[in-house]
Amino acid sequence: MLIPIPEGVDSRNAALAETFAAALHAIHCTSGAKGSVLVMGGGPIGLCAVRILKILGYGPIVLFEPIKAKRDIALLYGADHVFNPLEKDTDAQAATIAPGGFQKIFECSGIKSNIDRAINLSMDNGEICIVSMIFSPLTISAPFFMNLKEIRLTTSISNSHQENIQCLQWMAEGKIDARPMISDIEPLERLPAVYKDRIDTGLAIKALFVIGEEF
Repeated sequence: MLIPIPEGVDSRNAALAETFAAALHAIHCTSGAKGSVLVMGGGPIGLCAVRILKILGYGPIVLFEPIKAKRDIALLYGADHVFNPLEKDTDAQAATIAPGGFQKIFECSGIKSNIDRAINLSMDNGEICIVSMIFSPLTISAPFFMNLKEIRLTTSISNSHQENIQCLQWMAEGKIDARPMISDIEPLERLPAVYKDRIDTGLAIKALFVIGEEF
């Protein structure tokens, strides 16, 4: 299962190829139709999804994310519009970008209420993919809206060997650069403290731990 790293891909990018592959897999779990898309949540996979959606020719691409630093990376990665979902009238503003609703919505935040929100923001015959891991019971408040709109609800998990290879190739071609997402670079012995202070608190975007020499 070893995957060769292409020439020109540095260790920091290679370490995050799998994160991009998970986003690519989520996109592959939807149909091939391209158009307006909303990404809910600007964590690493949500940001990777923004970048890959841009590469694949989707648009307009909209991101919902409350943290400004993550919204800024999304703009760097090709998002057309970014919004703080906690602000008033965010949904109404987003709806003006995709009249009639978004063709595809990727839920990457893990916030259960976003499923209802996605249903409201979806177009007729739209698609919603739950990418985040939700470990407690989920209730859809008005499932008949899914019937009325004939929404396709799907999910994704992990990625494939080929999707990792594709993302590494895009890195080699300069289409993907993971480094803007790296907020913390630490030696391995710092893992417990970094997890407590940076990862568990949500302050880190992506933390890398150095083991040996970088390339």
